[in-house]
Amino acid sequence: MFERWSTAHISAPQRADFWREAVCEAFVSMTPRIERLVDSRAILVHRGFDRLAFNTLEAAPHGVARTPIDLARGGRQYLFVNLNLSGRCRLRQFGRELIAQPGELLLIDSSEPYELEQADEVDLLSLAVPHAMLGKLLPAATEQVARRLPASASAMLLANQLRTLAQWPHKLNAAEAGWVSDLLVGMVRALIAATAAAPGAHGGRCLQRKIQSLLEQQYPDAALAPGVVA
Repeated sequence: MFERWSTAHISAPQRADFWREAVCEAFVSMTPRIERLVDSRAILVHRGFDRLAFNTLEAAPHGVARTPIDLARGGRQYLFVNLNLSGRCRLRQFGRELIAQPGELLLIDSSEPYELEQADEVDLLSLAVPHAMLGKLLPAATEQVARRLPASASAMLLANQLRTLAQWPHKLNAAEAGWVSDLLVGMVRALIAATAAAPGAHGGRCLQRKIQSLLEQQYPDAALAPGVVA
């Protein structure tokens, strides 16, 4: 799937409804928060491959919220991995608040309410990973939502993969889509594991031991599972 939406041809009074429909189709049900419709503009490119969704967004400052009403509409639950190429954003979720700078990866859980405010002109990449693809790593991922992720090789590699994928202008065939999906999900899992194992990580040594055990099951021949520091 390869689709593109733009508000350029939409009159100001209808832009919020148009944007809500586009965002719901490309991501999940959300509520746009646009202060000045007359100044609002946005271009969204959506790529669906295998079970993942990858979206690029260029927009004026705006906000979105995942409200209890949005949650009640149902649908698949995702872990969003966002990367702002330009522009700052403020995320509030799980009682936490984080202001992410350009170039920082940001995790969001679609299964709970959240608020996301883009303070500047934004150039955003967003990977949507179904909860089911994270398996037993999901609790560790949720613990990292709305927190600043430490620098790691996994974070750098994943961010570069997202930047590179955004430059590919064509639809992926089924075979290649499967391989790209496996690659991206593997890097997301490595990021979660590396962050959980970092010194001072939230959740402590108990969570680190659980992550180590899970990765050793996945990589039984490895002396040390990827992304985990002894």
